[in-house]
Amino acid sequence: MKKNLTVIIIVAVIIIAGVLGAFYYSINSANNVEDREVSELEELLTQNFELNYPVSPRAVVSEYSRYLVALYNEEYTDEEFITLTDQMRCLMDDELLEENPVDTYRTAMKAEADAYKAKSWTVNNYTISASDEVKYTKFRGYDCALVTVSYFIKEDTTYVRTVQDYVFRQDEEDNWKILGYSLHIVDEE
Repeated sequence: MKKNLTVIIIVAVIIIAGVLGAFYYSINSANNVEDREVSELEELLTQNFELNYPVSPRAVVSEYSRYLVALYNEEYTDEEFITLTDQMRCLMDDELLEENPVDTYRTAMKAEADAYKAKSWTVNNYTISASDEVKYTKFRGYDCALVTVSYFIKEDTTYVRTVQDYVFRQDEEDNWKILGYSLHIVDEE
């Protein structure tokens, strides 16, 4: 009788341990899927500017710069390229969008990204002017801002710094939109 009770207890413990082990494994497997790190490209592709638009000119240019880095450095499909450029256009003022129709913009961005990749150039980093360096002004009744960004580009062992000045205009929803930009190239040794 004692042997039968001992066998029953051992079998019960093994079954309970198996069930608990399976339960623990399934929970960890679900957590691993949720905890999987999202790549920068995946994050950019799923960004929703209608729900979460950047609050300042610096934040807008930071988002725009993330997209530029992805276009120049990452591998992506044609559909992903379209999504990336559509996202970038969400950050632009209506006047700049009119100057750069979607097909023209995509063609120019594709050519520029392809040129970078053909030369094996990568954008290693970028820096945005400090908050106290952002210049705010009123122009023709609009609130405007100027933000400077330095992009650090590497080709083999050579580094080039490009400096881009972004001009912003605040729209009717108080969103800062890119109105225009100018580029300066500065050689670095």
